[in-house]
Amino acid sequence: MFDVELIDKENFTVGINLLYGIYFLIVFLAVVNLDVAGPKKALLKFWNSLSFGLIFFYILLIGFREYNVGTDTANYYLFSWQLGYESTGFELLFDWIIAGIKSIELSFTVFLLLVSSCFFYSFYRGFKNIAIFYNASILFILFSFVSLFFVSSLSINVIRQGL
Repeated sequence: MFDVELIDKENFTVGINLLYGIYFLIVFLAVVNLDVAGPKKALLKFWNSLSFGLIFFYILLIGFREYNVGTDTANYYLFSWQLGYESTGFELLFDWIIAGIKSIELSFTVFLLLVSSCFFYSFYRGFKNIAIFYNASILFILFSFVSLFFVSSLSINVIRQGL
């Protein structure tokens, strides 16, 4: 459908670290704003709205990476797209998604974008509900989540581990 250059392993690692650094900077500015302005005058809605944008960039970074980044991605690409196996028999939802994407002749990148969107959106919605329930900032909750050591591994191998 469209030809884009995918992100290789080295640039993917740089991108993940850069995105984390930007996220840290935004959280730092939000904390300073909260400390200086106080809870009544701080721009909490503005800072919280940035959290969805940051999740969107995580989705794009994971979706537009090369297929050899992560072990599961290469295996799914090999078995589902190159060798043409229609069903693994174990993962019916993935089989249906793959069959649907292949039937309208879209690329494996679209599959990665869809799966990473499901992964991050489910966390975003869950953390948003927690933030509403506890009257907390979703920006801080999501930053705590992406700061965990295993989130990078989950997002790299989003097909099997992430979902």
